[in-house]
Amino acid sequence: MANEPKKTISTLREQIDGIDRGILELMNRRLGVAAQIAEIKNLKNEPQYYHPEREAQLLRRLQELNRDGPMPDTAIESLFREIMSITRSSESELSVSILGPPGTYTEAAARKDFGSSMKIV
Repeated sequence: MANEPKKTISTLREQIDGIDRGILELMNRRLGVAAQIAEIKNLKNEPQYYHPEREAQLLRRLQELNRDGPMPDTAIESLFREIMSITRSSESELSVSILGPPGTYTEAAARKDFGSSMKIV
């Protein structure tokens, strides 16, 4: 009996469900804060530019915070690029021009850099 797992799969799945609810709540809070930033920029008539240096700084900081975590840097970058893409698209639509037809390497590169929430033109 010593080889039996301490937790059952269903118990662990319940934990994952709770974590997912927390992630969803945090994402909605993040989008709410981003909406407030967009509102302030609109009141000041500030244009909404894409700031790749801000995103790069954020990614470096998150990777550093995760030094002892099991998530690889590439996964952090991929996950948070998508989160930033969703956030940007909630503020205003981001359009990206690519060379060539859809499905090419240029589209893949654009999606890697800007996330799947961007509009390709």
